[in-house]
Amino acid sequence: MASCLFVSATLVLTLAFIATGIAFFAPFWLSDSDKGHKDIGLWGECEKEGCTWFWQNDYDWAKEQKEWFVACMALYGVGFLIVFVTEIYSRLQLCCELRSSMSRSAGFLLIAAFILMGVAIGLFGGMNSKDDKDEKGFQVDYSAVKHFGWAYWMGVSGCVLTLLAALMFTCISGALCGDKM
Repeated sequence: MASCLFVSATLVLTLAFIATGIAFFAPFWLSDSDKGHKDIGLWGECEKEGCTWFWQNDYDWAKEQKEWFVACMALYGVGFLIVFVTEIYSRLQLCCELRSSMSRSAGFLLIAAFILMGVAIGLFGGMNSKDDKDEKGFQVDYSAVKHFGWAYWMGVSGCVLTLLAALMFTCISGALCGDKM
């Protein structure tokens, strides 16, 4: 029978998977209301006329992106993939009796996912803030023109939930909290 902490860690991991998945695919990381309404995500850009996606028109949209943006796509993508694989792995372990090695590996994988996604989120936020300076170096009024969209904040919450799940899994294995629980 699964322990209460293991079931709780699995539920937190499921919430992290949902939050990171929604953030990963939604084109609402950055909203710009300066010249018409425009939303930008990791894999697409939406305006009033419709959306342009990463893979359309021989990857033209992707070729226009800066290097730091491509790095955000890759880092967050690998982090999301780790969360996805760990989610499947933890579901399979609900059937087994011996979980300590699984919990330890899941915990450390999720810590790696947290680091990757955290770097991607920080890079996206920092570089967008840096790019908003005008040619004289003055800060553009960020709140009136551009702001982080709901998918960005969903990614932040998914990243925090990933860390919480990682800590719970490492605590189960005894790597963090001493004896096994």
